[in-house]
Amino acid sequence: MRVRWVLAGVAALCYLVALPADVSFERASGWYAGDVVEFLIFQPGILASFVVGWLLVLRGAGGVIGWLLLGNWLVLIATGLASTYAGYAYGTGHELPGARAAAIWDTHGWSLMFAPLVAIAFVVPDGRLPSRRWRPVAWAAAIFFALTLVGGLTSHRMLDRPFDQVTPWGLLPESVTGPMAGVGLAGMTVTFLMAAVSVVLRYRRADGTVHRQLKWIALSGVLIPVAIIGGTLDPTGDSSGPLTYVPFLLMLVAVPVSIGVAVLRYRLYDVDQVVATTTVYVVLSAVLAATFGGVSLLGGVLLGGGSPVTTAAATLGVAV
Repeated sequence: MRVRWVLAGVAALCYLVALPADVSFERASGWYAGDVVEFLIFQPGILASFVVGWLLVLRGAGGVIGWLLLGNWLVLIATGLASTYAGYAYGTGHELPGARAAAIWDTHGWSLMFAPLVAIAFVVPDGRLPSRRWRPVAWAAAIFFALTLVGGLTSHRMLDRPFDQVTPWGLLPESVTGPMAGVGLAGMTVTFLMAAVSVVLRYRRADGTVHRQLKWIALSGVLIPVAIIGGTLDPTGDSSGPLTYVPFLLMLVAVPVSIGVAVLRYRLYDVDQVVATTTVYVVLSAVLAATFGGVSLLGGVLLGGGSPVTTAAATLGVAV
C-alpha cells in the first residue's frame, strides 16, 4: 500500500509539472500555438482518468482497470506535452532536442490514445478477460495497434498541420509502411467490434449486479465510435474543429467516471434512469436540430440565404 501511495504522489507531481509546462509552451509558441482555452478544456477529461485510476488502484478494486486508466492518463499527458513542445520549438525557431520526434508523434501517435480504453472494454468489470479463449484476441489487438503506430511513425507521410513542413522520419519504404498501416487500421476496427462483443457476452451471462455495471460502461462507451467518426468527418480537415474535440472531451470524462461508478458499484441502480434521460435528450436534440435545419433550408430557398425572416422562422419552429 505504501508503494501505491508513493507512486500516486510521484504521478501527481509529474502532472503538476506537466500542466504549467504545457500552458507555457502554448503561450510562447508564436503562430504554432493552439488555443490555450481549448487546451485547458481538455484537462477535466485528463484529470478524470488520473483520479479514477488512482482511486481504483489504491482501493485494490477492478484488477488492472485502475492501471489501464493511469496508462490512458499518461498517454494523454505525453501526447499533449509532445504537441506543445514541438509547437514551441518550431514556432519560436529554437533547436530543441526531440522536437522533430514530438512533431511526428503529434501526427501518428493518435492510435495509442484509444488502446487503454479498448483494453478496459475487454476486462470490465473485474479486470479479467471473459475466458482464456480471449487471450489470442487480446494479443491480436495489441499487434494491430502496434502496426498502426509503427507504420505511421516510420512512414514518409507528410505530417498534419501545423507541422506539415517538418520532415518525417521515413525509416521504412512506403511499400512496407502502407500495408502496415492498412492492416493495423483494419485490425483496429475489428478490435473495436470484438471489444463490444466481449461486453455483450458478459452482459448476457451475468447476474443483475454485473448487468448494471456493464450498462454504465456501455453508456459511455458509445462515445468512443462517435469521437472517431466525428474526427473523420471534421470539416476543418485536420481534426481540430468542434466536431472532433466536443465528443472526444465527453468521452474522456464519461468513460473514466462510468468505470469508477461500475467497478466501485456506487449508485448502480440509477443507471436505467440515466439511460432513459440520455436517450430522451439525444432524440430531442436531434429533432430540434433537424427542425432548425429544415426550416432554415426551406426559408433559404424561398426567401434567400441570410434572411432574418428565415432565422426567426427557424427559431420559432424550434421553440414550438
